[in-house]
Amino acid sequence: MEGAKAALNNYSDSDVDRFNAMVADYNSRCGRFRYRSGALERARRDVEPYRGQLQAEGRSRFARGPSTGSLSAPAPAPAPAPARPAPDATVQAIQRKLNELGYSAGPADGLMGRGTRAAIIAFQQDRGLAATGVADQALLLQLQQAPTRSSRPQPESRPTTTSVQLSAAESASLEAACSTDKYVNGPAAYRACVERQKAALAAGVRRPNLSVLSSAEQQSIEAACSTDKYVNGPAAYNECLANQLAAMSGQGARRPDLSRLSSPERQSIEAACSTDKYVNGPAAYNRCLNNQLVALERQGGRPDLSRLSTTERNSIEAACSTDKYVNGPAAYNRCLSQQLARLRN
Repeated sequence: MEGAKAALNNYSDSDVDRFNAMVADYNSRCGRFRYRSGALERARRDVEPYRGQLQAEGRSRFARGPSTGSLSAPAPAPAPAPARPAPDATVQAIQRKLNELGYSAGPADGLMGRGTRAAIIAFQQDRGLAATGVADQALLLQLQQAPTRSSRPQPESRPTTTSVQLSAAESASLEAACSTDKYVNGPAAYRACVERQKAALAAGVRRPNLSVLSSAEQQSIEAACSTDKYVNGPAAYNECLANQLAAMSGQGARRPDLSRLSSPERQSIEAACSTDKYVNGPAAYNRCLNNQLVALERQGGRPDLSRLSTTERNSIEAACSTDKYVNGPAAYNRCLSQQLARLRN
C-alpha cells in the first residue's frame, strides 16, 4: 500500500477510487486484528527482507504506459533480491516436532512460512488452543507435551458442522468474516472459521424477510448491519437484522410520505436523517423523518425565491446550506426566510 500510494495520480479519480478500494479491503480484513505480545515484532522481522519487492508490486498497480499515460500492467522494474532471512532455532525445533506429530510443516529449515504457520494452526485447533499461528517457546513446550502421532485425532474423526443451506447474503457474510483466515492464515484456519460460522448460524436466527420494507428502509437496515455482515459473520448479521426489525415493530410509525415536499426540502430531510439511515437503522431513520416533518409543519412552507436573480439565489442557498444538509428542512426554510428579510431591508 505504501508503494501504491507513492505511485498513484492524486488528480485521477480512477486512481483515487482504486486506492480507496485497496484501503477499504485492507481495513475490512485487518482493521480489528490484535497481535499477541511479541507477535507484531516477529511479523515485522519476517516481512522486512521483502519490503522492496512488496513496494514494487504496489507501485505496479498504478504503472502507466509511456505514451498514453493510461494505467497498464507492465512488469515493474526488478527489485533487488532480498537477503534470505536467518534460520531461527526455535522455529526449526517446532518444525521438527510438528512433522513428528504428523503435521506437515515442510523442511525444518528454521524459516517461518505459510506451510509452517498452517501446521501450527492445525495443531492448535486439534488441541483446543487459540489458533494464533505464532512460533514461540510456549508452542514448543506444548508440542513436546503433545501425544504421539498414533493417538492424534485423524482428520476424518474431527466433528463436522451441521449442514446449513446459506442464502446469497449469508454466503457473502461468511466469506467476508473468514477472509483474513483465507488469505493470511491459510486453509486450515479458513476451514475452521467456516465451520465455526456455520455452527453459530445453525444455532442462531436465520435471515428474516425484508420484502415488507420499502427500498429506503432496506438500504437503512443493510447499512446498519454492515459491520456484522462483513466482520462478524452471518449469525451476527441475521441477529442484527432481526433486532432492527423488532425495533421497527415497536416503533409504530413507518416511513412517512415525502411526496408533497419540494425537491430541496426532500434533499434536506434525507441529508438531515442520513446518519440515522446509514448507522442507526430504519426505526431511527423513520423517527427522524417524522420529527423533521412535524417541525416543518410548525415552521411553515418554503419561501418563494423566483423573484431573485441567479446570483442572489446562489448566495442565499450557500448561506443556508448548513441548515439544509444538517439541521433539516424546517431550519433550512427558516434560514431562507431570514435571508430574504435581510435582503428586502
